[in-house]
Amino acid sequence: DTTTGAVSARESRRSNDFGRVALRTSDLRGYGGQLTATVMPDVFRLRSRLQFFTSASYTIQSLTQQYRGFDGAGFGDPRATEWAAGLNDARHAVVLQGGVSVKYVGAFTLFTRLQSGLPFTPIVQGDINGDGRANDRAFVPDPATAIDAGTASQMRALLSAAPENVRECLERQLGAVAGRNSCRGAWTQQLNVQYRPRLPITVRGRRLESNVIFENPLAGLDQALHGNNNLRGWGARAIPDPVLLVPRGFDATAQRFRYDVNPRFGDTRAFRTLSRQPFRVTIDFSLDFSVPYDMQQLRRALEPVKTKGRWERRSADSITSIYLHNTSNVHRLLLSESDSLFLTPAQIAALLTADSLYAFKVREIYVPLGRFLATQPEGAVGKVALDSVTAATKRFWPTFWDQADVADKIVTVQQKELLPFIKDMTAVTKEDRKNSQWFFGFPVPLVHSKPKIGTN
Repeated sequence: DTTTGAVSARESRRSNDFGRVALRTSDLRGYGGQLTATVMPDVFRLRSRLQFFTSASYTIQSLTQQYRGFDGAGFGDPRATEWAAGLNDARHAVVLQGGVSVKYVGAFTLFTRLQSGLPFTPIVQGDINGDGRANDRAFVPDPATAIDAGTASQMRALLSAAPENVRECLERQLGAVAGRNSCRGAWTQQLNVQYRPRLPITVRGRRLESNVIFENPLAGLDQALHGNNNLRGWGARAIPDPVLLVPRGFDATAQRFRYDVNPRFGDTRAFRTLSRQPFRVTIDFSLDFSVPYDMQQLRRALEPVKTKGRWERRSADSITSIYLHNTSNVHRLLLSESDSLFLTPAQIAALLTADSLYAFKVREIYVPLGRFLATQPEGAVGKVALDSVTAATKRFWPTFWDQADVADKIVTVQQKELLPFIKDMTAVTKEDRKNSQWFFGFPVPLVHSKPKIGTN
């Protein structure tokens, strides 16, 4: 159409009885890789009065893949394949996270992400190669050599007013066909904040909790400062206008299109797009109806069990065995690997002695607990019983960590290298042990028995 420059797809079809007939295949390739570095302080070592955490990470990545013209941004034969940057190829990304818990006030959590611009292709509005698909790749007119004076003038105006990233992309491609995904948008930022207040409200012994989520507060600040008609796009994903040329006719004599240059090419301002990420405040409340694990285990220990067709209460030994099952014995672990660790007879003897002493100390904690719980009234799972379990558990963990120091003196450095688990366990500092609980099997038996040594 010489007046509008519109092209019919009729001549590109093998049969005019059909519209678009598409066949999708997965024969193309893509390659991607990324490297992330994260810095995160050890908050357990800082020992601050304020409970807080923070981390910062930087990611550099590259994504390259194959395209056909039918995938969009084609030029010439839409069946031809070519390599280009992936649509999600954000080369750089910085993620910052932080949180702080203030007594009587609550916890504040912040998440922010800064990301470099995504690639996009300068295109022509509409279909000019007649394949029935819009958004063909544009030829970037050079103002110095353009035949059409109007197009040259508009191109000069665009280059003088465009952002730096858009101007650089166009200047390096003047007088040539634009490369697929050869331009990149602006950096974008994202920010979310969460506040969890401490509510002095309980419902039947369960605390009512609340979350206040400030989603994309940067967009709210942008709107408050600049108004709806002059948004800067804070907190929104930058989506550049990819249309560089708009056909305004066709010169049949010269066999070429006549174009207008889109003055908004590469523009990412939010008030010119329908894609918005608004500022939103969400308040939700939650009430946990689940039973704590310690209470579940206590109920299991005290409730009757069915044996020989009738219900009976567990004996003191049965209750003790339930709690001993959650213990772990590093000496028995080492003895089970004696062949692989090449333990000497002297080391085996020392570990057997340490095993007996450790098992005796653990039984001293849980055997009295089992006897006490067995005397509780049937079905009485109350505060007294639960406090007894809690007290026994607090006594167990220092005993558990003491065995690591005993084992550390028995095995050699080379043997710990053969079993990294032991190396990691003995490396835990005394301060960090206060907040660490390890489980690895090999529980302490109720009745003393000789540990398994190697494959014997």
